[in-house]
Amino acid sequence: MNKILILTTLLTIIMISCSKKQDLLVASIPEEYIIIYFNDSIQMKKIDKLKNITEISTLIKKDLGYYFVSECDTTLYLSILKDTIIYNRYFNHIYKTKIERINSSIFKSSNYFIDDRGDKNFLSSLYYDKNYKIVRYEKSNTVTFVPK
Repeated sequence: MNKILILTTLLTIIMISCSKKQDLLVASIPEEYIIIYFNDSIQMKKIDKLKNITEISTLIKKDLGYYFVSECDTTLYLSILKDTIIYNRYFNHIYKTKIERINSSIFKSSNYFIDDRGDKNFLSSLYYDKNYKIVRYEKSNTVTFVPK
């Protein structure tokens, strides 16, 4: 009887430790972007649904492509002419912009923060066609996966 009780207890422990629990993780995106095209600029409106905040970034068209204008600098941001890497200092921080052709019709502009160790940390990427129509936007730390 004792052996049966011990065997039953061991089988129960093994079954409990071997059982699987699965969770489905889904994304809830609290923001969206509206892209507005003008003759001389592209405007990206970020709408944060949780905070009820709208932020606007404007890219200005000049000879080599579209430029991002900040308080400190004007930086080439979108171009279809050639692959380019640009380093900028903004408030004592270094940022890298990498513009590249992905295939015959799509281009990509990626931004990175360069930390004190020299490591690059991905911030965002814009994918666009030869007419500068934005077809995809990737951004770090915006998607959180939670159990459904």
